[in-house]
Amino acid sequence: MKVSRKYLYLFALILWLIGSYQVFSIAGSVTSTGSSKIIWLAISLSFFRGFIFPRAAKSNKVFIESLETDLNPWYKCQKVSSWLIMIFMIAFGISLRKSGWVSDNFVWGFYGGIAYSLASVAISIYGVAVWREIKLERIKIRERNND
Repeated sequence: MKVSRKYLYLFALILWLIGSYQVFSIAGSVTSTGSSKIIWLAISLSFFRGFIFPRAAKSNKVFIESLETDLNPWYKCQKVSSWLIMIFMIAFGISLRKSGWVSDNFVWGFYGGIAYSLASVAISIYGVAVWREIKLERIKIRERNND
């Protein structure tokens, strides 16, 4: 299935929001009572919202904008490197939790920060891009109707 840039942005937005929901559900599934969860939350937010996810989303947005054809496969909503990083993060997170090496406070705080970061970056980068594409389509339709 080949789709326009608008739908590539939309797929990326949905993918990141689903990821956010899944990570948030993991964070919400643990019982956390210590104050260290707030420290882990702050570290996670600073790292992922401040540095990692905005750079990745902007890089993927530039990738989508640079695609040479108007219609592309749905999986081109992210670069190959982003897909690989996502797979690594999921596998590493599962392994880390299953190993028992991390506390519930870590899972609650760190995963909560990742979830919020994913959602907020997705909306601010991909959501805005979808909105921009919709507005451009409307402008083109008006121009065609005026001709």
